[in-house]
Amino acid sequence: MVKKVLLISFSVLTVFSSCRKNDRLDWNDSIVPTPENIQGVYAIKGARWGNLNVFDNSFPDANAVRPCDKDDIYRLGPDYSFKVSDIGMVCSPSNNETGTWSLIDSKTLRLNHDLGTIYFFDGTKLVLKYKVNGNWLTVSFIKL
Repeated sequence: MVKKVLLISFSVLTVFSSCRKNDRLDWNDSIVPTPENIQGVYAIKGARWGNLNVFDNSFPDANAVRPCDKDDIYRLGPDYSFKVSDIGMVCSPSNNETGTWSLIDSKTLRLNHDLGTIYFFDGTKLVLKYKVNGNWLTVSFIKL
């Protein structure tokens, strides 16, 4: 399930009053995503289920992202290939995944068959939102 939730996602860094200043999104830096500028290699930086931090919560049972998932690499290839590489602390079973991606429009990214809403993109930070079981899952990625 966590793998599916992470795959459905692809970003968090949402603005909350408790965020550090350098974690906040600067809407002035937001750009329109295109297939050329969104492709690349990303790492997950955070995840929220509604207002709950499910990435690095101080209560381990609240975390939906396992430690072995936090160092995975997500690649959006120029040939529209999508690849998750389970590196570093490898999960058992491994989270290696392949598929395809497409930019449906400037606000919708398809990863395999899952559609995510592009909440923020500045060329480096990518924040995606997914409606799951009536709540929003927000996942943040940083381009490496």
